[in-house]
Amino acid sequence: RLLTKAQAMHSTTAISRMGATLQVWRFNANTEDALLFEHTKGNITIETEQEIWSASKWVAAVAIMRQVELTTSLGLDDLLSRHLSYWPTDPADSRSRITLRHLLGFASGYTDVTQTWGYVLPVACLTGGIQACARGVLDSHEHTHEPGTMIDYNSIHLTLAGAMVEAATGVPIGQIVQANVLSRAGMASTRYTDHPFPFLAGGLVSTPADYQRFLSAYLGNRLLSSPQALDEMMSDAHPAAGKDGLFALLAARYGLGNWFECPTLISPDPSQWPPECEEAQIHTSPGASGAYPLVDRRLGYYWYFGMDQGVGLGAAIAAVFRDTIKPLVDSAAAPNASVVRRTGAVAGERLQCLQQLMADRSTAAPAGHVNASGLGHLAAVMGKC
Repeated sequence: RLLTKAQAMHSTTAISRMGATLQVWRFNANTEDALLFEHTKGNITIETEQEIWSASKWVAAVAIMRQVELTTSLGLDDLLSRHLSYWPTDPADSRSRITLRHLLGFASGYTDVTQTWGYVLPVACLTGGIQACARGVLDSHEHTHEPGTMIDYNSIHLTLAGAMVEAATGVPIGQIVQANVLSRAGMASTRYTDHPFPFLAGGLVSTPADYQRFLSAYLGNRLLSSPQALDEMMSDAHPAAGKDGLFALLAARYGLGNWFECPTLISPDPSQWPPECEEAQIHTSPGASGAYPLVDRRLGYYWYFGMDQGVGLGAAIAAVFRDTIKPLVDSAAAPNASVVRRTGAVAGERLQCLQQLMADRSTAAPAGHVNASGLGHLAAVMGKC
């Protein structure tokens, strides 16, 4: 039934003309994962290299979490200033209270609607290493909130976290990601793009097959030492915190390096977090050009939607695709479970919205650059879906 419905969706939308792949796997920590469904359209395969942008965040966060397990002098509640000698310690300075947990939970108090700081801004991020970039953020970017009080999705957090872990261990952060995740998960085709330092928040090039290996190793407790560490990553890291920025428009909270989503992501009231969202246990790390890894812990499956369609446009398509296809996957993966189901009229409207997004090529931001106004326009289009 899933195959029939999903194939109908692909033939109805324009996704088939640009290339995308969807794999759905059932997981169990005690058995080998089982492939439930695989469908590919266009000129790609599961071995095609794609820029995955923010899907990189989950990989980096797991690598850092593993390093916390390995390093007795490094903890989630360590202050940033404990390991970065240049970081403020004055109690009157709110930045002095930032911890590694704040950074992985994207609640450090730094905000950035442009999605460029800690990546290409300030200039030190283009001319030096991760330490120079971190110090440049400290010197040049305003700190707007008390740590732990506001979730804002941006690149600053992981850049600072990487600088902190690098300083604490004396090991370059790229080597830490390689040793703790890429090598252990068998991700031989995954690498960072050319940048002065490994851009943890969005710099990986990977393949759908490699990302599936990551999710399998992660959920199978082969990357972290205990199920408790996995639970901690996939929780609401700062439940009392508000949400800021463009991504406050989504019905989701944030864990440690991954989104914690409601069953329906695109919601008329994304500020709400009712019990059914907590109970659904849906975790993701979507990328700006269309990559969409998703884990449904309650129903026991994960998927990887592999697409690389350009910054902004790809993300909007993938978000609408996620909301359209997930009820079908739920019904097929767990036919007797309580799942969110949509009427045929709603599903048809979502398909029309996908077609609109594909047709409106003008909404795509220039390659390699996240345009804030462009993302705002995409948010408006997604809101109609």
